[in-house]
Amino acid sequence: MPLTMFTAWLFGNLTGTSEFALRAGNFLFGAIALWMMYLIGKRHRLPFLPLLLAIQPFFWFYMDEARPYLAQVAAGSLLTWLVAAVAENQRFQKNWLLYFSLIALAVFTTSMLTAVTIGFAFFACLYLAGVPRLNMRPQPILLLLSTWALSVGLSVYYIWTIIKGAEGSRIWPVDLKSLGYVMYELTGAVGLGPSLDTIRELAKSGALASAISQFAWPIGLSVLLFAVICLGFAACSKARDRNSRLLIVMLGVFVAVAGTMALLSFLIHKPLWARHLSSVFPFLVVGLGMLIQQAWQHGKISKIIVLCFLAATALSSLNIRFSEKFDKDDYRRAAGIARQNATDGKLVWWSAAEYPGRYYGLDIERGKMPDQAKIIVPHYFSQEELTKVGRPDVIITSRPEVYDPSGAVRSFIGTHGFKKSTSLPGFQVFELQTQ
Repeated sequence: MPLTMFTAWLFGNLTGTSEFALRAGNFLFGAIALWMMYLIGKRHRLPFLPLLLAIQPFFWFYMDEARPYLAQVAAGSLLTWLVAAVAENQRFQKNWLLYFSLIALAVFTTSMLTAVTIGFAFFACLYLAGVPRLNMRPQPILLLLSTWALSVGLSVYYIWTIIKGAEGSRIWPVDLKSLGYVMYELTGAVGLGPSLDTIRELAKSGALASAISQFAWPIGLSVLLFAVICLGFAACSKARDRNSRLLIVMLGVFVAVAGTMALLSFLIHKPLWARHLSSVFPFLVVGLGMLIQQAWQHGKISKIIVLCFLAATALSSLNIRFSEKFDKDDYRRAAGIARQNATDGKLVWWSAAEYPGRYYGLDIERGKMPDQAKIIVPHYFSQEELTKVGRPDVIITSRPEVYDPSGAVRSFIGTHGFKKSTSLPGFQVFELQTQ
């Protein structure tokens, strides 16, 4: 993700690395995405598109994350704007390949996975405007060739990172439940149901089906969404205005990208997360906006359904921001507990991410033994090495499926007399019980 890594570095140097500053770059990316929605809405008589994006729980969640996914939403919104422009603007229809190449390069720099979105957006432009006409003047040709050369170079870089072994964590099995959660998040229901940690525990224990009552509000939102889609398509089939073809293209790109990513997920046994579809999310929002516009004109009952759907979506976003059950992993307090115990001369096992721990002041280095440090990271040791490390006084754990995949730390806790003393969002603190 070269562009997003660079912008994170740039913002860190310009604004500092406070908790707020680390997220501040998202204001720029959020503004880009909202501006593109405004331009699309202005061109296609959908003035509410920026508001529709702003109340999306997916958009709201990643606005508050110091991660690259909102940048991918912003890049995807540029591509969405281009497809919408090509649909009816003759200037773009004649020279769409040059515009497309420039925007596609910007999108591709945000993530390797955006290649799928770029590919289907290309076919969308081809469908809407036909085979592009090349402007044979030297400047456009040189710009086009330079863009393609940079894209090829970027592809080589991505392939090199894969060969090196770069990959994400594989903490979920690839099955229909994992795909179901992707849709659960993309449709905005995530803020109306239980937290992700609760869903994980229910899935692990096999009690997901029996906990259906906890998903009453998400099911209600899904019913409203389904009603909006049906009403929108019903009205669209009668109207057949200039937006009808664009609606099919927008939703078609989203479905094609999501389907391809799901298929790849099953083929390579790598779970698909909703954030992997960040670059195609704006296509979904524009398509949904068109369906809402059509449904709104269908009568009073339709208007009530649309308003209820929008209210439930906004409520989901507010819950993500203000409800305690959606609090993020509390590295700040967990690190404070680790620091205090280390200061008191106790040996601490930090079974969590290393870099956030360092950010909050922990003296952590890979492979340090107890005679060198009071805080060690157990997942850097083999099980055999752990037996030689010595018994800790405090064990702080987070997301064991990521930081204790072998189960060594959990086994140690269960067999050496540790008892949970504190629970924090995303963390458990265990202390050795003295007689």
